[in-house]
Amino acid sequence: MSGAAWTVPVIAVAATAPFAAASPSPCPVLSLDGWTRTSSGTLGPGNLSVNTAAFGRTGVLYNITEGQATGTQAITLTQNIGVRAGTTYTFAFAAAGNYGNNNAAVSASAYTELRVGDVTGNTLSTRVALYGNVQVPITPAANGWLDQTLTYTAASTGTLPVSFTWFLPPKGDQQSQDDIAVTVPSIACTQ
Repeated sequence: MSGAAWTVPVIAVAATAPFAAASPSPCPVLSLDGWTRTSSGTLGPGNLSVNTAAFGRTGVLYNITEGQATGTQAITLTQNIGVRAGTTYTFAFAAAGNYGNNNAAVSASAYTELRVGDVTGNTLSTRVALYGNVQVPITPAANGWLDQTLTYTAASTGTLPVSFTWFLPPKGDQQSQDDIAVTVPSIACTQ
């Protein structure tokens, strides 16, 4: 495009790309393998997979861990990024879910949230009637993935934590816990 000016923000991708003059600095990039895991409560069987395949996509973060009969357990993946004061960062990702054992009648709900600094996005749930405010598509039905965004404006220059937390409510006497997968967010920057 000869003579065209950039009118859209730079979007961070895994490959290195030239940056538009409008960008104050390169947008940070979240990697598939740069996450630190923490958990609370006693987790049951299953695992939280990083850089795996789920629901027709590859390179996702996918939780199939089960909680316990009582209490809510949580698993968090965190990655830090550098931010610049006055820059707005828009995080875009997709989410999908599945009932544990592919059977809603024998599994308990699960939900997840993206948190950037002190800003928390929608609470994405496998059963929004019980927890959360946004229902994730339940697969393997042809419902696809749900696109989400979260916007954060940096008040100061420094390091910012970006995290996904999966919450596993008490499963009582259910056999399993629902599963939720998310893509690693891309980041667009504007100033």
